Amino acid sequence: MQIATTRGFPRSARWALTRPGRLGLVLLLLLTVFAPAAAPIARALGPAVAALAPAGAPATVPLPPTLPWTIADAAAGLTNSHAASLAEAAQYRNQTAWVPSTWLPGHLFVVYYGNPYSTQMGILGVGTTDQMLAKLQEQTDAYRSLTTLPVQPALDLVATVAQGSPQPDGTYRLRMPASLLDSEAAIAESNHMPLFLDVQVAHSTVQAEVKALAPYLQRPYVELGLDPEFDMLPGEMPGKYFGTMSATDINWTINYLSQMVSDYHLPQKVLIVHQFTATMLPTWADIKGAPGVALVLDMDGFGGQGIKTANYGLFVRDQNVAGRFGGIKLFYTQDNPLFTPAEVMQLQPTPSLVMYQ
Repeated sequence: MQIATTRGFPRSARWALTRPGRLGLVLLLLLTVFAPAAAPIARALGPAVAALAPAGAPATVPLPPTLPWTIADAAAGLTNSHAASLAEAAQYRNQTAWVPSTWLPGHLFVVYYGNPYSTQMGILGVGTTDQMLAKLQEQTDAYRSLTTLPVQPALDLVATVAQGSPQPDGTYRLRMPASLLDSEAAIAESNHMPLFLDVQVAHSTVQAEVKALAPYLQRPYVELGLDPEFDMLPGEMPGKYFGTMSATDINWTINYLSQMVSDYHLPQKVLIVHQFTATMLPTWADIKGAPGVALVLDMDGFGGQGIKTANYGLFVRDQNVAGRFGGIKLFYTQDNPLFTPAEVMQLQPTPSLVMYQ
């Protein structure tokens, strides 16, 4: 099932599918067709935005005054004072023998997602670092008896966070400071775990935000994630509407990573693209692979097992992009009931990545 909508379609068609009320009808229809007994699937509108406000607050909120960096620092971002030099990035190529030349196929990722500045954004920000790592290891161990593949724990940091209010440059996105990226990178490297950097572009661009992370992506153990939910059309606010990402932007990212692998003699890069509605990747059939990059289509969103299974079929099995791997995101507190590892491994195609939020 493919809902017919794209950036190039009439705006009235997009309006009918992406406004929350209309989207609710679409989700209700999916429930009726695919999983009548399942709980409604959902994804908190603007989870990164909501995480900056008390429970029940409107999605559009000003930045609280307690963030550990200034708005001016955030606007400067990694492209200015926080940017690491190529020479600094190059040192990591000699320190990461634990990174294989190819992750996929051949491994099963078990990933913890979030941001340490907010418990609402995911499990990565819950508890101390030691507590989080212990829980991740326990979760990873639960998959080891279910596959013959090596099971690899990993971290996923939301490194570019969509905001409910405009930033000084008008982008509605906040780049995390280098101090946070360096800290999470150090945790990942010292524990021999890949680090995914997740990007919510808002009213910036995929190209600008990916390039801003280049000094980190040049490290052999750092991977990338793109979140179409927060790729907003002009005039649309993160947290109010679901975004849309084009195959053109995804292909640009794949080729950018592929060139980086070639230029710096890096191991394979893994790119995660999240999705939980058809409107988020309307031109998925135009996505093309490139050498040195493994694409994971991650079925996002929370809800009952019936609808999540149906949507995994829609957005992973049926969107059979050449060379793509399957991923699924699970929510500890919102999924009801939560898939067990054994149930996850029964999905077809078998997921290569299981992410917990």
